[in-house]
Amino acid sequence: MLPYHTPRPFPYSSSNISHYPYMYPPAHFYRPLAISPFDSNHYHNTTTPPFYPFRDTTDPSEHYLSIGQLKTAYSTHRLSTQQNNNLQKNAFHTLVESDIQEAMNQINDEQISFSSLFQLRDVIRENNLFEGLNQRNKTALLLTDDILSHGTEKHTIDLSFCDYIQSAHTILKWILETGSAHDGLSSDHDAVLDIAAAFLVKLFHEKSVLPIMADMIFERNRKGRFNHDLVWAFFEAKEPQSLILIANRLKSENQKDVEFAHQLLNFIPGIGTGNMVSADQQYSYVIHWLQDNGPFLHYTGESLQQLHKPSPYVIILEAKYLCKPLYANKAEVAAPLSSKDFQLLDAYSKLDLHHKILLSNYSLSLYRQNPTWWQSWLQYPIAEQIKIAKARTGGRL
Repeated sequence: MLPYHTPRPFPYSSSNISHYPYMYPPAHFYRPLAISPFDSNHYHNTTTPPFYPFRDTTDPSEHYLSIGQLKTAYSTHRLSTQQNNNLQKNAFHTLVESDIQEAMNQINDEQISFSSLFQLRDVIRENNLFEGLNQRNKTALLLTDDILSHGTEKHTIDLSFCDYIQSAHTILKWILETGSAHDGLSSDHDAVLDIAAAFLVKLFHEKSVLPIMADMIFERNRKGRFNHDLVWAFFEAKEPQSLILIANRLKSENQKDVEFAHQLLNFIPGIGTGNMVSADQQYSYVIHWLQDNGPFLHYTGESLQQLHKPSPYVIILEAKYLCKPLYANKAEVAAPLSSKDFQLLDAYSKLDLHHKILLSNYSLSLYRQNPTWWQSWLQYPIAEQIKIAKARTGGRL
């Protein structure tokens, strides 16, 4: 029996393009949602993850909601820890009363972090210092107030007060980059970081922050803190190569890192907590798997809000069989299809899943070995292609 789950109906194409999750059968029972998470338009204007009822039988404690441990302290104008919060607020308030110009110089320092600014919001408001802030700090505080005023019900933030959209991009990036070192400061502080990450990825297609997001995700997991929204934002980058950032944790000395990496990479065959292969071997396996399948992976939108072990990517078998990479955001091949391609796909579509996987794997292997041989192999009828593939591979998938 094949170790692959029966493919789900693919909603992007009326021609019923086949795909498979390339994973061991999940413990949960798949049921389509009223609003499908696979709908290509579903997240078009959404910048925070939608809420769906948890759809598997996992213990609700799997949602990490406990309070995390805080990070290292700042100096007077680089605040970070909760225990020093009041002390440093008072110190800044005293500085405002004794030397307001020096206070403004410190708060407008180019090296100040978002976490410092966030901690001093009340002092700034109480002393009417807002107009003395530089543009970066003004915009950051307006964004913060907008996010926190709407709570989790708000799926957008108001960028109308930004002079240029590029300035919003720069400031959101500053918020995440400088605030991430102090993730865990407070629930409001972390909510702003999560929304900033979501906007950077969704609206600005910013991929340079993915390593920061990965660090935050695993650090929160270590502390038992909620990280599902951040995981959702991370995968919304729709960048298969970002899976390497997760695979790196397979080699971690912290067992929580390893277990969570297994959970997030569970859709890759052979990756699981029950696997006795060494960490280095598992990491190498993921890298090779991405090299083979990365160009043919399609983002599904599945997330931890929906499933305990989501499958954020699936392989489009037709694309792999034809050795034609997909568009970044579509389940369609980037190169135009010839009449011969359509003939091949017509015959391919009539095969069972076992033979589709066999042919797609062999096709890519042969293409990389010798494109001329690959072209010749494709000229054979589909039944003959299967015979050749079985003879060369022993029928292995």
